Amino acid sequence: MTDDIDMLAPPVADGSLPPAEIAAEWVAYLNSGLATDADFAQLEAWLVQSPDHKAAFRKMADVWGGVALPAMQAELDGLEAENQADTLRGAEIHVLRPVRRWVTGAAIAASFVFAGLVGIWTLQPPAATEFHYTTSVGQSRTVQLADGSEVTLGGASTLSGRFTRKARNVTLDRGRAYFDVTHDEARPFEVAAHTARVRVVGTAFDVLHRPDDVLISVARGRVDVRAGEGVDGNPAVRLEKSMQVSASHTGEISEPVAFDTDALSWREGQLAYVDARLIDVISEINRYRTRKITLSDPALNELRVSFSVPSGQTDALLSGLEATLPVQVIQSTTGYEIIPTSNE
Repeated sequence: MTDDIDMLAPPVADGSLPPAEIAAEWVAYLNSGLATDADFAQLEAWLVQSPDHKAAFRKMADVWGGVALPAMQAELDGLEAENQADTLRGAEIHVLRPVRRWVTGAAIAASFVFAGLVGIWTLQPPAATEFHYTTSVGQSRTVQLADGSEVTLGGASTLSGRFTRKARNVTLDRGRAYFDVTHDEARPFEVAAHTARVRVVGTAFDVLHRPDDVLISVARGRVDVRAGEGVDGNPAVRLEKSMQVSASHTGEISEPVAFDTDALSWREGQLAYVDARLIDVISEINRYRTRKITLSDPALNELRVSFSVPSGQTDALLSGLEATLPVQVIQSTTGYEIIPTSNE
């Protein structure tokens, strides 16, 4: 018996079929896993020929959902991006294709149901979708995930994830990210950052990697935070709106405290700190600088600072530190070093 997948081929857009039917055929072909780079180029050429082609293709995408057809979604997002200003120049962004797709004989043989005449093949959604986003120093970007959730990445940040039919798992490997999560009771959304785990159904929260811990701040809704070895079995700390905790790299979670929402203004290009440790401030500031700042003495780590500065003007921080703390700033060929003020 011939494999059903072998029967699929790229649609032929010769004008004999309406756009809706061509779009339906592309849906089936993309999800077969057989599409090549040349096929994707052919699809893009067809899409840009007419707004009707894009509309028909979008309708097919909406029928099957962004999670089910991430490859198809990528094509649409690429076209829409042509008309949007990219706030991040030079960011490295990779959207990986689904790990697996199935197209069964029964799926391919499913009846046409579009407008009573035009067909749509009923396809089995992919088992998993993976993605990876990276930003460079001084850059930030907001991306939309396959489930509709939005993530804003700060400078020098790396995010990866894997969505399945039962779970949405994301890892923040470094840097900072603000998550606005689409509600989905059937698929909890979990963010891993070092030993910390943040689990939600639908909410908005911020996760920041710091030298000694991970800071979790809730802007809307509530989240459960766990940390440490065997993290899944550890008790969770429930965080409500406008509360935050830190989860140390050794697994301890601080008591929840209220936080100033100005601390989340980094998404608008403003870095704001209230009674923050100097080491934590320098760590984040350096993600927006090519000329790094270092602390010469561990004793400086615990000095506390409060200030606000545009992310593109962090040199202003240096003069402010000398004016408010017992430190000096020494310039070198590679950056700046902060040293204690001499007592002599």
